[in-house]
Amino acid sequence: LGYARFTSSITAFLFAFCTMALPYMQTAFGGPLASFGLLLALWAVEKHIGVDEQPSPTSSRRIRFSGAVLCGIGMVLAIGSNLVYILLIPIFALAIVVKHRFHRSSLRRYVSQLVWFGLPLGLMGTGLLIYNFVRFGAWLEAGYHFSPGQEGFSTPLWWGLLGLTVSPARGFLWYNPPALLALLSWPRFHRAQRFLSLVMLSVIGMHLIAFGTWWAWWGGWSWGPRFLLPIVPYTILVSLPFLQSALGGASIKRTGMVLI
Repeated sequence: LGYARFTSSITAFLFAFCTMALPYMQTAFGGPLASFGLLLALWAVEKHIGVDEQPSPTSSRRIRFSGAVLCGIGMVLAIGSNLVYILLIPIFALAIVVKHRFHRSSLRRYVSQLVWFGLPLGLMGTGLLIYNFVRFGAWLEAGYHFSPGQEGFSTPLWWGLLGLTVSPARGFLWYNPPALLALLSWPRFHRAQRFLSLVMLSVIGMHLIAFGTWWAWWGGWSWGPRFLLPIVPYTILVSLPFLQSALGGASIKRTGMVLI
């Protein structure tokens, strides 16, 4: 995103050692895989979608198609860890279309990008259907069952949101202190990266709504709100403007960063 190397290094350090990503590196939960998948999808949309200024038409097409495929692969990794991430497919599909609209691409370009984006998803879906049939004897039988009247999206949204964000046992802010930097930094980040900011807000909003209404929004026996682990990299990225300003000499901001 054009930030200084030192700032980027500090940001990576904060993610690795100052958030709940650290304890989850030791687990077999699907959260780390979903985190990588959603970050890969975001990177592909930002860096490889709508890129037209290439030396030749062939290389331009290759980069455009690889970006859409990489975005689809990122979604496959996320959906492979939790089927709820199917809800994010329209968000990233729309992001691809909007990014091309910025470059005034043709309708054919829109369609081709969406086809390449959907290719990994289609392959994964086909593979899952075949596995379900071989393993359970039915195409749509995945071996996971809800307990009637006990499991489902039954938690009041306001209760789940408070629980996931500020509650003492599962509050996102307590287990990820650098997220406070993101709250301070978001207006500046949004002005500099409006498209990226809106995509990230949409992904974060889906997490809060879907998992905030889940009957076990706390995620069982876990460290912090494990369902929100995939949005930790997003919040760290948003803190970049604040960190660059603090590291560049603003003493008050630097003091606040160190305290957090």
